[in-house]
Amino acid sequence: MKISRWIKKHRRKKDWSQSDMAKRLNITRQAVSRWENDTATPNITMLSQLIELFDCGQEEMAKIFEQEMEQQ
Repeated sequence: MKISRWIKKHRRKKDWSQSDMAKRLNITRQAVSRWENDTATPNITMLSQLIELFDCGQEEMAKIFEQEMEQQ
């Protein structure tokens, strides 16, 4: 699964709009949109915040990174 899809999936599970999520992360809605549209990728600090925000394990994120690397 791509990071963009992972973010969108977890945001929707929380029933948050892009604006809701952006407020929680203290970023713009446009940044969330770019992540979900795969035109930008969150940096490592933001990824750490996303893991915490979505209450996900680092193992789940590691799998996503592995899959992304395999697809390149």
